[in-house]
Amino acid sequence: MTELISLEDLLMEKPELTEKPFIIKMEGSELVSPISEVDCIHYEVSFLLIKEGVEVGYVDGEVSEDPIIVKYNDKYHIELGINRIRTYISPYNRNEYTRESDIDYIQEMFDNYDIDKLVELEYLLLKNQEYHALIKERVYRLPPENDTEKPNINSILLLWISDKPFVPSPQVDLTPYYKGWTY
Repeated sequence: MTELISLEDLLMEKPELTEKPFIIKMEGSELVSPISEVDCIHYEVSFLLIKEGVEVGYVDGEVSEDPIIVKYNDKYHIELGINRIRTYISPYNRNEYTRESDIDYIQEMFDNYDIDKLVELEYLLLKNQEYHALIKERVYRLPPENDTEKPNINSILLLWISDKPFVPSPQVDLTPYYKGWTY
């Protein structure tokens, strides 16, 4: 069994990876994606809401919650929960629907939102496929315990994962699931 390490441990051993892109592969529990029914390590389903040709928002659908294992240089294996990653990947599958759709959950979306088109997007991380990675520190503040104290400043290391190089920034948008994340 391969020893799992944290992002923090990886940076202690390989400080040159700080804020510099590197190549990884995915490992972890094999799942089946809900739309394409493809074997994967992680999936996200989101719905873009469109009215009169304009994107007016998005709704998160189903997301896998199993931890992923990131493999770097066939030597380092890092286990990460979905709260420690950010995905900058292209949709694996894209389906467009109108009100005429006869799929129940799609009809429910049209019933709940004033839209004329719905785009279902499925994002996947696939086992053994190479991805571009970047370790980023996210600084956040927690409110003080009382009015006389200052806010608590904390940080967390996140792994940005992309199917395109970071040159010098992501070439693909952050997936809708992570766009609303705050600390």
